[in-house]
Amino acid sequence: MGQGWYDLEMDFGAKKDNTINDLQLFFNSLQDEDTVFIPRGVFTLKPFSLKNKRNIRFEGNGTLKRSVLTSGNFISIDGCEGITLGINIDNSDMNNAAIYMKDCANFSFKKTKIKNLYSKDAINVYAVQITRGCSFGKFEDCEFENIRCQNESKASARAIFISNYNVTENHTIGIEVDNCKFINMISGSDTDAIVIDQLNFYGYHRIARNHFIDIVKRPIKLLGHGNIVKENRIFHSGMIGTSFAGFSSYGNDNLIEGNEIYGIGKNGIWANFVDCKGATTIRRNKFYNSDLADTSLTNGIYVYDNNNGIYNIEVEGNEFRNIRHGLYLNIGTPVDNLKINNNKFSGTLSKHIIYLRSLVTKLEINQNSSTTSPQFFLTYDINPILITMNDNNINASWGIVSPTTHSNLNANRNINNGIVF
Repeated sequence: MGQGWYDLEMDFGAKKDNTINDLQLFFNSLQDEDTVFIPRGVFTLKPFSLKNKRNIRFEGNGTLKRSVLTSGNFISIDGCEGITLGINIDNSDMNNAAIYMKDCANFSFKKTKIKNLYSKDAINVYAVQITRGCSFGKFEDCEFENIRCQNESKASARAIFISNYNVTENHTIGIEVDNCKFINMISGSDTDAIVIDQLNFYGYHRIARNHFIDIVKRPIKLLGHGNIVKENRIFHSGMIGTSFAGFSSYGNDNLIEGNEIYGIGKNGIWANFVDCKGATTIRRNKFYNSDLADTSLTNGIYVYDNNNGIYNIEVEGNEFRNIRHGLYLNIGTPVDNLKINNNKFSGTLSKHIIYLRSLVTKLEINQNSSTTSPQFFLTYDINPILITMNDNNINASWGIVSPTTHSNLNANRNINNGIVF
């Protein structure tokens, strides 16, 4: 058993600045529970790996830089348990992942800072890539900044990438990202801060209390079930493209709660705040678009077609300000059980508060209110099978527009109060 403490410079012999250091033999010699200290300065290293280690710690104020003379992942961690990383990585041509993890458990990133990663070739760039078999990892008080790909048309850039796509077993579960910062990821058309890519499987991941600033596509993309996105703050993100959004959620039983989203879709062709597919709860979020140049291109919540039917969507207690559509349902398959309750709308709402373009078999709209004057309160292209509307206080030019109805219906107060039709 180890418990040794090793200085990267004094004990491993690493040289600073532009010297290329090959330290794989030293990392191989680490024993369980050893600590590696990285002193002040910049150390250029060849890629290295840790395999089947337990409770190894990396800490210190120094910075690691990847040697440009090699390819592949920078730090590969395989089959390890209890690894703690508190390191800085900066200014590196990464050509894949700065840190790559597989089959690891109970790991943690504490105050890790990864900045200024890039790829000159048509290769994806990831700050941290977590693949199959990982469980119960946590990112805490970390910073990710300026992760970019040079070849914007052929590569993607991501800060945290949980990649379990097409994996049939050993899925990653229980990853938590808490109180981290994601800043200035603006290159390429496929640049996301956090991507969870495990469609059709439950991951039980939690993304909470983070800050996202200037993320070109999506600060958070969820493909999978049972995830929580809570109390994050997002600024000036989802700026271009047809599916760019503050959140993108594909799956069942995902909770999106208590987030604050400002200025999404700054230069959008079709910008969305929340792109949700499947059973999703969207509760007590704030969608503010006060500085948007063109509010006609913005939706509060945009639900798009997944060709499998959508059910149990709850939109409750949210605030929407300065958007075109509050809720835009644009799918080709029926929706069963859509609840829109206790939401507040204000500012410039230029078109619809609720716009439904597909069949809804059960629709509940209760206790929503607006202090603005959009053109329509509720528009649907196909008559819902069952609607319940109670105690809404909406100031709109038209109450309901449908294939068979085009009338005011007393839109200023209590539209169809107590009526089911």
